[in-house]
Amino acid sequence: NIVGIKTVRTFIKNIENKYNKITLIVGISNDKDKKIMLSLISHLVDRIIVCQAKYKGTPINELKNIIKKYNNNVMEIKDAGDAIKIAIKESKTNDIILITGSLYLAGEAIEYFSKNN
Repeated sequence: NIVGIKTVRTFIKNIENKYNKITLIVGISNDKDKKIMLSLISHLVDRIIVCQAKYKGTPINELKNIIKKYNNNVMEIKDAGDAIKIAIKESKTNDIILITGSLYLAGEAIEYFSKNN
C-alpha cells in the first residue's frame, strides 16, 4: 500500500549512498494504486525488475509501462524466483537487491530463499 511504499522510499533514501547499485524487484497486487506507489520509488533505484506474484499480481507489462515514466532501466521477468536469480547473478559485491510490493511477492521470495539457501 502507499504507506508501506513511503516507508520503502525512506529506507532507500537512507541507504542510497552506502551501495554502488540498488536493484529493485517489484510486484504489486492488482487492487493497489500502482501508479502512485511506483512514482514514489522508481526514480530512486538504479535498476528495476518487475515480476508478477502468482496470486493477485498485476501483469508485468502494466507495471513496466508505469515505471518507464520514472526509470528506463526496467526488465520484465514474470516469475519472482527467476527475477531473484537474475538480480543476484548480475549484482556485484557492494550492490543491494530490494524486493518489495505485495505480501504475496514477499511470500514467494521467502519460499525461493528457503529452497535455495
